[in-house]
Amino acid sequence: MKRSVWILAAPLGLSINFFVATDVLSTIKGVTVPGMKWSYRVMGTFSSPAIGEGGRIYVGSDYYNLYSINSDGTLFWSYAIGNGIASSPAIDTGGDIYVTSMDGKLYSIKPDGSLSWSYGTGSLIQSSPALGDDGDIYVTSTNMHVYSIKTDSSLSWTYKTGSTVYSSPAVDPEGRVYAGSMDNNLYCITPDGSLSWTYTMEDVYSSPAVGPDGRVCVGSWDSNLYCINSDASLSWSYGTGDGIWSSPAIDSGGNVYVGSYDNKLYSVNPGGSLSWSYDTGEDIHSSPAVDSDGKIYAGDNRLYCFNPDGSLLWSYGAGVISSVAIDSDGTIYFSSTDYNLYAISDPTDAIKINFQPAPPCPVPGGYIEDHGAGYGPRYNHQYGWL
Repeated sequence: MKRSVWILAAPLGLSINFFVATDVLSTIKGVTVPGMKWSYRVMGTFSSPAIGEGGRIYVGSDYYNLYSINSDGTLFWSYAIGNGIASSPAIDTGGDIYVTSMDGKLYSIKPDGSLSWSYGTGSLIQSSPALGDDGDIYVTSTNMHVYSIKTDSSLSWTYKTGSTVYSSPAVDPEGRVYAGSMDNNLYCITPDGSLSWTYTMEDVYSSPAVGPDGRVCVGSWDSNLYCINSDASLSWSYGTGDGIWSSPAIDSGGNVYVGSYDNKLYSVNPGGSLSWSYDTGEDIHSSPAVDSDGKIYAGDNRLYCFNPDGSLLWSYGAGVISSVAIDSDGTIYFSSTDYNLYAISDPTDAIKINFQPAPPCPVPGGYIEDHGAGYGPRYNHQYGWL
């Protein structure tokens, strides 16, 4: 049976965290009152989880591993990769898992945990892959390029932007690819790899999201949330109080949700005016998710659940560092600053949470030092400041 899940990718950029929604609206109901089901220690994860066939959860680690974890919290397999994984996995309809690594490669892993192939870009990759309806896998690299790679690992095309690309790509139903670059442009690239258009704003760390009407929403470091029509004209922009590194989520009604470094989660209606905002008291790093009831999930050091009208339903303290994934049974998964993957669900399943500060994370060829609350600038003794 095909599973319908919400998957959020959470790539990590240099000295920042920024997140991208790879869907618009989940068909799954989330949690009304939270309780913890289990946690699994994955050592140094800044990756957001993805859910595959059979309810298995996939998440990357700074400790050079991709983990496949069963829905009961036991390990199914782990695969050792050439360097830390700052991106989040994508899973195709056949169950193959795609993940990028800081060794500059895109990896294709079979459902049994064995390597299918890898493709090297020659430069660090800190974005997450996106899957197109044509089967191609799209990634960006710090070498300024956007790549389209076929499922047999051959290159379909590559497009060079004007600067480093931290933004993860998004693909619309027509196969157009959107990615932000540090040259202050959002790029729209045609299915054959040629440029369709660019839209200029300040640095784009945020990854774009495509709405049900084809409009593209993306945040910028100039503090604005932009909504851009498919012809590159501006539909609207909304100014927040600080830079936006979080990526937007868009519900089926066209409402847009985004977090800002002014400590607020914003709900902006399809016309570009504010519906509501909520001040969490801390920078919002993770991208929001929306379940089938319209509840909105977002995190800073806590995970928050909001009703559609913006009122707080609950919050859960576990040092949230990633965006959430929602399974078909309503279980919510997220990565934490204490290097654990958490599963929360109905409180009757709850066990006591044992939250600990994030320890130093040893890695082959170096190690990760945590500075502050487990996010922001990090130091890898092989690659330096991240």
